[in-house]
Amino acid sequence: MNYLKIISCYEKEEIAGIITFLDSKLDICAELCEQLGVNGLDKSTIALKSKNYVNLTIPEYVPKSISFNIKQIPYEKLKEMFSSVESSLILKPEYTAGGSGVRLLQSEEDINNIENLIDLDLPEHLRPSDIIVQEAIEGELVSIEGYVFEGEVTYIGSTGRRKINNSESGIIFPYDNKIPGNKLDEAKKIIRCLVERSNYKNGFFHTEFIISQDNIKLIDGNFGRIGGGNLAEVIAASYKIDAELIYRHAIEILVNKRELISREFWKTKEAVSALGIAYGIDSEERVIEIKLKGELKSKHTQAQHRGYKVAKMGDSNFAWVGLLSGEYNDVLNDINKIDIRTESGWKKPIYPKNSL
Repeated sequence: MNYLKIISCYEKEEIAGIITFLDSKLDICAELCEQLGVNGLDKSTIALKSKNYVNLTIPEYVPKSISFNIKQIPYEKLKEMFSSVESSLILKPEYTAGGSGVRLLQSEEDINNIENLIDLDLPEHLRPSDIIVQEAIEGELVSIEGYVFEGEVTYIGSTGRRKINNSESGIIFPYDNKIPGNKLDEAKKIIRCLVERSNYKNGFFHTEFIISQDNIKLIDGNFGRIGGGNLAEVIAASYKIDAELIYRHAIEILVNKRELISREFWKTKEAVSALGIAYGIDSEERVIEIKLKGELKSKHTQAQHRGYKVAKMGDSNFAWVGLLSGEYNDVLNDINKIDIRTESGWKKPIYPKNSL
């Protein structure tokens, strides 16, 4: 789709700004803003969308990695890296979104077969032929949520993340007291370093780290938007504000260059324990009905149209059937009130119940 041609039908004076909350459309949106000379996504977003750019910008804070195009696969370099790491390697498209195209390389045989593991069916604008292979780091997946306004970083909170293979499935917020030692301060320092070196001036970030007692590595920058799924709703439930206000705040920063929520709010307001669950089913099937048994205290969002075939939970984030967000105990209670009717019968939601 030629977005530039469509938007050019409007007079420049009629365009307040161009933004997106979709990870897969960030580079398109930032490029439109730059070409049309209108407010919107920070121009540094285009570069930061590239995992290779982030790796080259802060090499001291990221795992070992190799970037390449499928036309020139560096088999020997990949094998050398595989022999030098303690566990395995992770293959992912350089501009991937929603966990699509991520693969685990656990042997030299996987490297020899790497061309067949690359998902070339991804949309063309995600450049599926450009690949990053990265050392798999042992530790816990944690993301740091916040935003930058006029070059100054504001910290909103940390999120404990739970996955089922390649599907995001649980978000616990705030997570500060579960992060070991001084690793939260280190994560904030790394983000400030990336902001300064990339010259990122305005916009949200949802930066992913693998953290252990002894180690911390940034694995995905995720600059340009609030994190996806129902993260904004979870943060809103924690701070007891409307999710709409958070999205409006994000828009105001980019379009009107002002903060709708004061920085002082995030520093002083108490954040209560909140939870988000993205649930799915245990096999690829058509979803006929989602039945909610009784009144829910948390917010439920249906992620799939009835009658659509849904992937098995674990394939990617596109396997979500529905999402819940709210205060921690409310969400844990409400997930038990959900039944899913598929073409093979009734099922209970699949989610990481033992790690929330």
